[in-house]
Formats: sequence, structure tokens, C-alpha cells
Amino acid sequence: MNNKLIALVFVFVLIGSFVVAEIELTIPFNQEFDLKRPCFNNETFCSAAAVCNVTIIYPDGSILTNNQQMTNQNSFHNVTLTNFNISQLGIMPTIVVCDDPGGAVNASGKDTFEIEVTGDGFKPNVFPIEFSIFILGFILIATGKFKEDLGFFVTFGGMILMVIGVVTLYPGYSGLNYSTLQGQVVGIGGAGVGFYFMIERFFSRDKQVDHFDQEDDGRFHDND
Repeated sequence: MNNKLIALVFVFVLIGSFVVAEIELTIPFNQEFDLKRPCFNNETFCSAAAVCNVTIIYPDGSILTNNQQMTNQNSFHNVTLTNFNISQLGIMPTIVVCDDPGGAVNASGKDTFEIEVTGDGFKPNVFPIEFSIFILGFILIATGKFKEDLGFFVTFGGMILMVIGVVTLYPGYSGLNYSTLQGQVVGIGGAGVGFYFMIERFFSRDKQVDHFDQEDDGRFHDND
């Protein structure tokens, strides 16, 4: 049992070791997203002649859009990113450059910002709520291991870990899902540990003996 508890502590420390930073814009992984940016010239909206181009760089340094022209919607310009474009978790540096030759002032400008892609599209937290659910599963398992009469806690805790492990893989949350090594480790590790403890109680030798003794009506014992 000590080895099992050590393994639980190791997984808990691993899950709690990921920290994220503040980002201006957060979008969901593998889902279509319409990027909109306002355009101003001399404190008014840009004219219909304004042209804005956007360059977006993937977290791994490759190019998502290379100076791609955005659609002029008068008060803003937009470009639609398909679900196939949003294929990497992490921070994407973005630059929008605009020229407005038809405005009150012939001007140009740029907007530099960062987009972060997360599994669920929500702004990352230093300690996501999913980690709290992981901890709950570990606590239930540990309680069931120390208190024999609460053995069903082990099964219930295992179910929790397995479900959250699967959710970690897909769709994911914060900077974790199946597309990252950390997401694979946490997701597969959590689901695997959860599955083990969920079925371990049913295949335990001691539990099988207890079950056999309860079902035995004396036919398998010699009467002296």
C-alpha cells in the first residue's frame, strides 16, 4: 500500500506543477474562431478604403497567417480561423498592420498582441478547478485505503480520476490536452491510475476470499 500512496503523491505533484501567464485573448482549441480588431484613424473609424493584414505565428514558431488581408467591416476588420488552423495549444504572437488612404488622414498603424489557445477556451488559472477534482479523487482513494469499512471510496475516487483524466485529454483545459506531452502524461496517468483503483477492489485476493466465505453455505468444508 505504501508504494501505491507514493505513486499517488507523485501524480499529484506532477499535476500541480503547471503554471500559466496572463494573456490578452483566449480561444478554444480545434474550434473555428472569428478574430475581430477595431480600426481607427484620427480618432474615428477607418474608411472603406482601409486595408488591414494580419500575421499570426504558432507557438512552435511556424506561420499560421502571413500578412493575410482581413475583411473590412468599416468599424472593424476580421479574419476567420478554421478549426484546422487552431491546432496547437499555447501562445500565438499576432500583428495587425493597417493602411487607410481614404481617411481624413492618410495614415497607417499596427496592433501587436498575443492569443492563447487553451483546451476549453477559458482564460487559464494557476490552479484549474480540474486539479481540485483530481485532489478529491486522491483523498477518497487514500481514505478508502486507510479505513476498510469505507473501501467503496476507493472505487468512487478511481471513477473521478478516470473521468477527469479523459477530460484532460479532450477537450482539455488551460494548457493541457492530448496534443501536448504534459496533457498526455496528466490525462493518461490520471485515467490509468483511476481505472486501476476503480477495478482493484473487485479483483483483490482478500476481497475474493471474503466474498467466497460469505457465499459458502458449508458445502465446501469438511464436517468433522
